[in-house]
Amino acid sequence: MSALGGIADFVTTTEAVSMTGVNQMDEYLREVGKGRADTRNTPKEVASQNVAMAQLVQLERLLLPLSVLAVEGQLESLPDSEDIEVKPTNWARFYAKRTVIPAYAAISKDRQIQVLLPSPTIGTDDAGGIMVSWVLGEKYLLANFGATTQSKSFIYFEEGTPLLYAELHDVEVLDDAHLSNRLRWLVAQ
Repeated sequence: MSALGGIADFVTTTEAVSMTGVNQMDEYLREVGKGRADTRNTPKEVASQNVAMAQLVQLERLLLPLSVLAVEGQLESLPDSEDIEVKPTNWARFYAKRTVIPAYAAISKDRQIQVLLPSPTIGTDDAGGIMVSWVLGEKYLLANFGATTQSKSFIYFEEGTPLLYAELHDVEVLDDAHLSNRLRWLVAQ
């Protein structure tokens, strides 16, 4: 028996079922009464599947590379940091986590990338927006998360010597797909 199966059996046999499971059992019983339920999945099986899915989500999180967890930790601890003057807004934190974590996870799973991503520098602007930047060689990448939904959010990148007089520079839309592509660009030889 797998560990997940054992946990699912424990939870269902001890009737420690979440409210979602209880609601699904109620729905199942209503459907059985109306003759429309798929009786191949009993309430116990449905609850077991829900617990197993929750455990898989937790297991997947544990399998994330350390770089992803480190960046997530930096974003989480930012409001308590003594190194910033302005605390980040809830929107900026939400947007940053929603964008940076999936981008980092995508890069970490990309087998073609053999170079580790450099550690980012994370700070805030004067309005509570979050700035996440990376430098590798002559390349610079900035993800700027606006403090509010109305604030400008963008990706800025540049390459050249010195960085202040970059030969290549541009601004892009800030989302996890564009950030993943720019992180790939950052580590490309």
